[in-house]
Amino acid sequence: MLVLENIDVSVGKKENRQHVLKGASFSVQKGQIVTIVGKSGSGKSTLLKTIMGMLDIDNGDIIFHNQYLSRLPLKQRRTYSHQHMSFIWQDFKLVEEMTVKDNILLPLVIHKKKIDTTFFHHVVKTIGIEHLLNKYPHTISGGEQQRCAIARSILYKPKLILADEPTGALDSQTSNDIVTLFYQSLKQFADMVIIVTHDKDLARIGDKKLMLIDGKVVDL
Repeated sequence: MLVLENIDVSVGKKENRQHVLKGASFSVQKGQIVTIVGKSGSGKSTLLKTIMGMLDIDNGDIIFHNQYLSRLPLKQRRTYSHQHMSFIWQDFKLVEEMTVKDNILLPLVIHKKKIDTTFFHHVVKTIGIEHLLNKYPHTISGGEQQRCAIARSILYKPKLILADEPTGALDSQTSNDIVTLFYQSLKQFADMVIIVTHDKDLARIGDKKLMLIDGKVVDL
């Protein structure tokens, strides 16, 4: 379970510092997909980066599986988060010089985790990218790149998957395909998922639907 309690986060330099999250609170239960919508600049990406340990917290608590992450030093919080969470980016974050297969396996290699070959083949078959494994990112479509990013995230076997505008860089038809894939694959493989998005179709797949407005998280 993930719980955020009255989270305050500010970003920027001293002279231009902005108070982005203002008492943001919500929870995610095991097995839930939570979708969060909000206007551009509302702080959706800031919220995910805060959970992931990329940003300092001014006030409040983040509790993840009974661990108070917000009370850890930032470096230690980041390390813990990277061990138990994974991130799906809008722009995929694939390494151009590496094959699709190597991109998918990269987090496991970096963190020296054992590669479960059976699980790997099951995931890539489910995601529909078996035929792409030896290709390079620049030779495949945006939708195919996002499928690779989803597979990479799932293969890490995280307790929580965070997705930042995962359909934002895709055309409408490809977005529809990814929405369907997201629901089917994340329900099957992920313990908990938080998706921030502008995409109304993607937002609808959430078991819990929220909105970020004026720095706070409210029910949609």
